[in-house]
Amino acid sequence: MINATLLDILDILIVAGLVYVFLLWLKQTHSSYLVSGITILSGLYFVAAALGLRLTVMIFQVFFSVFLIVLVVIFQAEIRRFFEMVGIFGIRYPWRKVKLSSDTTDILISVIDKLAHHKMGALIVLRGQEQIERHLSGGVPLMGRLSTQLLESLFDNRSPGHDGAMIIENDMLTKFAVHLPLSHDFKQLGSRGTRHAAALGLAENSDALSIIVSEESGDISVAYQGKLRKLDGIDDLRKDLRHFYQEKFPQKEWRNWKNLITRNSYEKIGAVLISFAIWYSFIR
Repeated sequence: MINATLLDILDILIVAGLVYVFLLWLKQTHSSYLVSGITILSGLYFVAAALGLRLTVMIFQVFFSVFLIVLVVIFQAEIRRFFEMVGIFGIRYPWRKVKLSSDTTDILISVIDKLAHHKMGALIVLRGQEQIERHLSGGVPLMGRLSTQLLESLFDNRSPGHDGAMIIENDMLTKFAVHLPLSHDFKQLGSRGTRHAAALGLAENSDALSIIVSEESGDISVAYQGKLRKLDGIDDLRKDLRHFYQEKFPQKEWRNWKNLITRNSYEKIGAVLISFAIWYSFIR
């Protein structure tokens, strides 16, 4: 029989929250193979310790000491993002109210449709909850309200900033001609160009949504959560925008709590089970 006090339950929930953020970080950074390797080596270490294999245990101890330092150096950006996600998890609901107004959404979709029709390249970034400033370089601050004329003029081929990315937050265009980190995921990129590589690079490092219009084909694509996807048409873009803002910035309080319970349900269940297993194995 399991006898758990209220403090034990609180203990499990706190650890479950940390495990949940770790699982989200793992999902978004695509580091599953690395964690699998570490898990296998850790399992071998515990088996060796249980069997009394002193030489093997000593070698593993030295290896893990060096390997920890190597991990911190190589994955410092990913580790920083993990701690940022911990902070975001604590302030996400329901304080920050962010969205595009319906008029602004219509303007954005109309302009992208026109750019795609005329095969004018474009890269537009919609900021999510995470900070993205450290991933941006160059660019020109603007802080202008979105309009059809403004968007079309900035992405005109004769504009000096048309090759860079445009950053949008709320109903404001905050920056244009911005350079983004390039992805090296050639499996997803295929023969696509620099705009797609930049959009995917930001999607691998943040929760921003990037919209790409191909200069060669006029195709519309989106990059989000480390995935690059070509859309079938402008209606798909409208659905993606609606889903993105409902997921990142639910506007009604009851939706906030509903989203808190239902979103990433598998990760939440897994976090609770892992935390309970740790508590049962090491504390009880």
